[in-house]
Amino acid sequence: MRIENDVKAAIRSHASDDYPNEACGFVVAVGNKQMAIRCRNMSSDPRHFFRVCAEDVAAAEEKGEPIA
Repeated sequence: MRIENDVKAAIRSHASDDYPNEACGFVVAVGNKQMAIRCRNMSSDPRHFFRVCAEDVAAAEEKGEPIA
């Protein structure tokens, strides 16, 4: 699978915004396009681990098919 450049840029931006904590999210397919979906890290130790917010998972699945 090839991730589109604009999606890669969105992922890098999210990682930079959340640093030093772990960033988490999904790439979803919407038709023939891809979209990066930011999710909240609910881990009790977000600098070292991640736990994706269940509400964010559901919201990502509503927007498209999770592919990454």
